[in-house]
Amino acid sequence: MIDLGSFPGGFVQVLNERTNDKELVEIFGIDLQAMSLEIPFVDRKRTQFFVSDIFNDMPSEILPKREKQFSLVTSDMMSKTTGVHETDAANSLELCEVAFRLSIERLLMRNGGFVCKMFENNGLKKFEVDARGVFETVKLFRPEASRKQSREIFVVCSGFKG
Repeated sequence: MIDLGSFPGGFVQVLNERTNDKELVEIFGIDLQAMSLEIPFVDRKRTQFFVSDIFNDMPSEILPKREKQFSLVTSDMMSKTTGVHETDAANSLELCEVAFRLSIERLLMRNGGFVCKMFENNGLKKFEVDARGVFETVKLFRPEASRKQSREIFVVCSGFKG
């Protein structure tokens, strides 16, 4: 499993909690910012963090060594917000599109899953259509914990056809 944009560690915590520590599941976190080594509920024996820019280079421990070997890719990448919804939404869509392309072209194994978080935007429908083309199931999900006025939405995909 791999989490793109892993700082400050929320998805990595969930991945650790949802997988049994007896399973041989490795979890990788990649972000521009260094991660704390003391994240609660994270098993450091099977979780590795890398400081890297996925736009320019992936850590050699991941690509090409583990190409098409990940059962799940999550993306919590987000650029610094500007306060202008249209700009922030477009930036979040672009990051999700990069994570999506990287996932389906180089990271995911057949039947794998992809989860990304973005701000609702005009490109969401096209993104959903593109995802339906390569995944068996695509769902849009807004957690109850999100603030009512929040425009954050999760795109949850499973059954990669690749």
